[in-house]
Amino acid sequence: MIPSPSPTDSLLHPSSHAARFPGREAELAQLGAAIDRARSGTPQWVAIEGPPGMGKTPLVDAVLPSLADWRRVVIELDPADSPTPGTLVRHLLTGLTGQRSVTVPDSVPECVRSMLEIIDASEGCTVLVVENL
Repeated sequence: MIPSPSPTDSLLHPSSHAARFPGREAELAQLGAAIDRARSGTPQWVAIEGPPGMGKTPLVDAVLPSLADWRRVVIELDPADSPTPGTLVRHLLTGLTGQRSVTVPDSVPECVRSMLEIIDASEGCTVLVVENL
């Protein structure tokens, strides 16, 4: 018996974005596989990184519509904040909790534990997008 295609198969099939993302078929397939694993209950962490102008944001934007049922947190980092210790963690915790003011834990392990506890406590899947402005 042939398994039914997953909800992301048609959206992320390389041919569906070939004109818009030439040469990104492998990345789209990897994103689709990670989404499928997350939907089946296996936590996933995907980092898309590269120099400015390489198309990271459009690639993520192409995938986000298939995640309409997921909790979505978008964090935009301002370069003016970079010299302030704990800025990234503060933005992450604020975005995840929805609170305007959060206490940033003192150590990196405590920060990671806090973020994972918040994500684990939420229902369903969470997609977290961190953008550098």
